Amino acid sequence: AKHLLHKDRRITDQEEIETVHEVSTLLTQSLDIDEIGEKVLDSVFSCIKSIDSSALLLVDQETGEFHQITARSKEHGKEFEMSYSRTIVNRVILEGKAVMMSDTSLAEETDLSESIISMRIKSVMCVPLISKTDVHGVIYVHSTSVPHGFSMSDLQLLSALSSPAALAIENALLYATHKRAEEALQKARNELEIRVKERSEELSQANALLKQEIA
Repeated sequence: AKHLLHKDRRITDQEEIETVHEVSTLLTQSLDIDEIGEKVLDSVFSCIKSIDSSALLLVDQETGEFHQITARSKEHGKEFEMSYSRTIVNRVILEGKAVMMSDTSLAEETDLSESIISMRIKSVMCVPLISKTDVHGVIYVHSTSVPHGFSMSDLQLLSALSSPAALAIENALLYATHKRAEEALQKARNELEIRVKERSEELSQANALLKQEIA
C-alpha cells in the first residue's frame, strides 16, 4: 500500500539532482526572505504531492523563538497562519536533525503533541535549515488525509531542498543586516550634517553680533 501511494511521484537520482539544481538556481536570484519562502514552498508542493500543508519557519538567533515566514495549504492556499507541532519543530531546531512520522497512528500517544492529535495529522516531516553550523529554521510539512503519506525518498528530497534554501536564507539575512547598518549609518550622517549646519549658523550669528559690538 505504501508503494502504491507513492508510485505517482517516484523520482530517480538524476531527477532529484536536477530538481535541487533548479531550486538552487531559482533561490540565488532573490535576497528577499518572503520571496525565498514562497519559492521554497512552491518547489516543495510540486515535488511531494501528498503534502496538505507546509510552512517555512525561522528562528530568532537571540531569543530562540521561531516564527512563520510563509505557509501553503491545499485547502487554504497561501498566506494563512498554519497550525503545526511545536514539539517537533523545537526538537528539529534543538538537534539539527530531520524528523519524519510516516504514520502517527502507530506512534505512542506520549510521543504525539496535542496539535497532531487535535488536527488529526496522519504524516509529518520536518527538516532543519542549516547553513554551516547555524540552524536558521525549518521546513515543516504534514498530511491530514493519508497515513504513510511520506516515504524516505520524500524525506531525502526535502532534506536536499533544505540545503540551497538555508544558504539563500542566510544570504538574505546577511543582506538585510548590511542594509540596516547602511541605513543607520546614513541616518547618523544626516543627523551629523544637520547638527554641523546648526552649529555653523549659530557661529555665524555669534560672529555677526561680535562685529556689531566692535563697530
